[in-house]
Amino acid sequence: MKLAWYFARIVLWSVLGVLLLVVSIDFVFAVIGQIKSVRTGYSWHAAILYVLLRMPSDIYLVFPIVGFLGALIGLNILAAKSELIAMRAAGMSLTGMARAMMLTAIGLLIFYYGLSLYVAPYSRHAAIFQQSNASAQNVLVLSSNTWLKSGDHILQVGEVLPEGIMNHVTDFVVTHAALTQIRQIEQIKLISDHEWTLTNVVVTNITANGVTQTRIPSITEPSFISRGLLPVIAMQPDEMTINTLASYIHFRESNRLSVKSYQLQFWNRIIQPLMLPIMMLLAIPFMLGSVRSHSPVRLVIGLFMGFAFYIISQFFSSLTLLSPLPPFLGAAVPIIIFGLLTIILFAYINRR
Repeated sequence: MKLAWYFARIVLWSVLGVLLLVVSIDFVFAVIGQIKSVRTGYSWHAAILYVLLRMPSDIYLVFPIVGFLGALIGLNILAAKSELIAMRAAGMSLTGMARAMMLTAIGLLIFYYGLSLYVAPYSRHAAIFQQSNASAQNVLVLSSNTWLKSGDHILQVGEVLPEGIMNHVTDFVVTHAALTQIRQIEQIKLISDHEWTLTNVVVTNITANGVTQTRIPSITEPSFISRGLLPVIAMQPDEMTINTLASYIHFRESNRLSVKSYQLQFWNRIIQPLMLPIMMLLAIPFMLGSVRSHSPVRLVIGLFMGFAFYIISQFFSSLTLLSPLPPFLGAAVPIIIFGLLTIILFAYINRR
């Protein structure tokens, strides 16, 4: 048992070391990427806060790769000191190594699930909200769901959809501290950053001579809300916590709207963390091909293996959206592929 805990501890510190390295590199490049955005009204403080809030979602994307590389490096450290050979000589079987690896993987998996289901989406939305509030000069977000203000216009928004549509909007026009016009709009659709289309508009003009009302079926006019601001009002699927995402899928299904992309996001959140222990287990047969070898070439190949997982995941996500493949399978296929690869390699090493 002591050997198992020692094995798990070495792997854990290796994974944390790789995670720290990846986070540091990501932070530096993300801050560099914010240089062109820093200007009057958007300070370095705001830019760095935005980067920090985005980091949990970046970690979520690469964590299985980090786990694989960390496990590979940990095994490489043990092999370099001939400790891996000593462990096997002391009776630690391939199954025993897998159990020891799972000691580390389970703890990291709990952290990964928290990151996947709640922390990453919440912090990503908070980052976009913070950046928009820091950089927007003509739009003030009074509430993330209900009210917008720009110049003389104050909008009360009943419902916002991520597709760039706002339903049941009331536009209050206030000129020189007096309410001069009220527009009740059934739907606003953003065409671009500069234009939107208003459908079924009831315009009520308030003047000293009285109140007049006009109905307009449709009108296209300059927009004072850009698509860059829309994510602040309406959460995108990758910014929703798992509970919010499930509720939104139910809402779209009840209204007979397309839900496939949202279902794919939902199942990715549930299934993708399971790739972490699989990738960490994959490091064992990958390394035990020759326990005396700790060549950097093996680590480079391991790096490509990690990125192969990311490419395959993205491929099947795109394939799911373009084909009849169910969202559950689209999320599960990469796990199945790497799970089978791990089983085959374990069987091969065990026969040697």
